[in-house]
Amino acid sequence: MTQPRQQAGGYGTIGPMEQQQGTVTGQGFPAPGPDITLEEAISEEMRVVLHDFVESANVAEWCADRCLDEQGMAECARLCRDVADIARLNVELLARDSAFGAELAEVFVVAAEAAARECARHPTKHCQECAEVLPRAARATRKMLASFEQGGQIQPGQGIGQF
Repeated sequence: MTQPRQQAGGYGTIGPMEQQQGTVTGQGFPAPGPDITLEEAISEEMRVVLHDFVESANVAEWCADRCLDEQGMAECARLCRDVADIARLNVELLARDSAFGAELAEVFVVAAEAAARECARHPTKHCQECAEVLPRAARATRKMLASFEQGGQIQPGQGIGQF
């Protein structure tokens, strides 16, 4: 009998039954099929994080756009644009169960925290909203990543793509 092994995506494991049926992908999602929807395939934590990625992208892009019209706000705009792009890419990678999802989620946490710190320095409403939304999204992302680790799906010190 084949022992479960770390999958290329680092999120899920693949066992003998899944190997035969091809039902597990990078994060342990069931393989797409006519009888399952994305909502059924993802955990509640993933659902929260997907929502937070979308909200972060929208708020950060909106903040960046407003910052461009203000003097001395170039760094804030730059960081917010980075967060918006990273958040949107996270949505795509998480939804398709990418092998690089965990790594990019970690990048999102770092970028969101940096942008939130910068936004917190500015009294404008758009920056304050960003400073509120981004840390919440970073916390939810960390929680999701920790649940993958605790579930034995990502081993400390084991990079994505290693078996």
